[in-house]
Amino acid sequence: ADAPPTRLAALCCATLALHARLGARAIVQVEALVRLLLLPLAEGRGGAGPERQRVALEGLLDLCRQPGFAAELYLAADCRVERADLLQDICALLSKTAQPGGGGGGEAWAGGDSAQTLALEGLLALLASLDDVAEGGGASDIDPGVPRLLDSPGHYVDVWTPLAAGLAPPTDQFLDWGGVGSVGPEEGGEGRGEGDSDESRDGGVRTGVAIEGGAGPARAATPTTPRPRATSPADRARAEKRLKSLLASAAEHYNRDPKKGLQYAQAARLLPPTLDPATLARFLRCCPGLNEAAVGEALGERDDFSAGVRTAYLQTFDLAGLDFDVALRLFLDAFRLPGEGQRIDRIMEAF
Repeated sequence: ADAPPTRLAALCCATLALHARLGARAIVQVEALVRLLLLPLAEGRGGAGPERQRVALEGLLDLCRQPGFAAELYLAADCRVERADLLQDICALLSKTAQPGGGGGGEAWAGGDSAQTLALEGLLALLASLDDVAEGGGASDIDPGVPRLLDSPGHYVDVWTPLAAGLAPPTDQFLDWGGVGSVGPEEGGEGRGEGDSDESRDGGVRTGVAIEGGAGPARAATPTTPRPRATSPADRARAEKRLKSLLASAAEHYNRDPKKGLQYAQAARLLPPTLDPATLARFLRCCPGLNEAAVGEALGERDDFSAGVRTAYLQTFDLAGLDFDVALRLFLDAFRLPGEGQRIDRIMEAF
């Protein structure tokens, strides 16, 4: 954030060229630039100054003008459990800045532009990008043949094993095919549509995570509702967006009260009715939005069940071959150590 405006502009140009070349495969770089630099600076936080704010808004505007950027970002980030809601955050910032008194100020910079003008241009560019995608066709949520999203599945769905291994969660379990018309269930009955694979998503987004045993997602039951067709990428994106919303709610409840948070997750079929240490460990490791201090407190509990959780939690890390200090840094980066000395001793002894 303290970089000169010219260096920030060069970084924006490099990321823009990378995205133009690689598209969604450059989502990690785009996310880092947008979340860590462009959004805070465009909002004027941290004493950014008008010049840095202008460069940040221009960087966002250039990205928004890329053909298909809005839909691509929504699918690659907002509809992914492990990613931030980038498109939502960008739209919220631009909408706020485009309003009078929205934080950008109405004074014009050199060249005649203002924060409000650039923010409005960004919103129009996003709308134009979405309009281009809509003109290309595609099913809407009310079209026949499109499955309905479930508020929660009717049984426990293990989303934690695939997430901990960097794989796609079983999102088909959050789709209701009732009333769509049936020609029979998909072959295999595993709820995985065409295009899903067991390859790590984003080439290792969950770096350093491994689950012992190598087992895939433990499905509680095969869906019984017949499907008229294979699950499309759009269906899976909608279902993962619903799953992401459920996980956010579970994390919010857990951060307020861990016991009630676990009860909420069980009611939403995100955790089994009877918790086991391995499942709870993966929940603590993989659920986005959990308070790091709350995770540390849970890992430092004294009872035998918590000891099993600590052991299982450590098994979600691949620390083989790493130097001690590197392994310790990777381990402690996932949560915050509790303040009580005895809890710290238990965690470090397990490590």
